Amino acid sequence: MLTSEADIAIPFSGEGLEPFHAVYRRETCLPAIEAVLEAGKWRVDSWFSEVNVYTLQAEEIRRYDPRLLCFRNVNTPEELGRRSS
Repeated sequence: MLTSEADIAIPFSGEGLEPFHAVYRRETCLPAIEAVLEAGKWRVDSWFSEVNVYTLQAEEIRRYDPRLLCFRNVNTPEELGRRSS
């Protein structure tokens, strides 16, 4: 259950965290991001330990998207036309 204590609500697709599909609380996340960038750390998740993270598990997401198509990577018209199994 998501609570107001979370600074990030980030989905886990089964293949990993999906940071581009996450929701971030600006007032707590931005200072943490700035601090790691100033320290020369460039990994997207290098600041997650500094904030409260809520991870949505694939089972929760499947209630609304049973095939997890929301995470499908589409870069070309061919990939867009391909059906996901």
